[in-house]
Amino acid sequence: MGPPLLAGPEAFAARLPAGAVLAGGGAEAHAALLLRQQPSAALSARPPELAASVAELGLEALAEGRSGEPEGLRPVYLRAPAVLRG
Repeated sequence: MGPPLLAGPEAFAARLPAGAVLAGGGAEAHAALLLRQQPSAALSARPPELAASVAELGLEALAEGRSGEPEGLRPVYLRAPAVLRG
């Protein structure tokens, strides 16, 4: 989809590629808007498991001959955690 982006639901919906699979609280809260903007998108039936998702990406990279040190993994935070927001 491109580089990380902090955007409101409308701007995010406008950038959705065909066939996108949406998951998480934001996807659930804005499902009607997102699916109206991109009808071929799908809402995941269950939330992604973070550790399992990282493991799957690692297995794909390893199968493609790409590898790296675990210390190279860095999360991307686009906003403050909910506990810190008023």
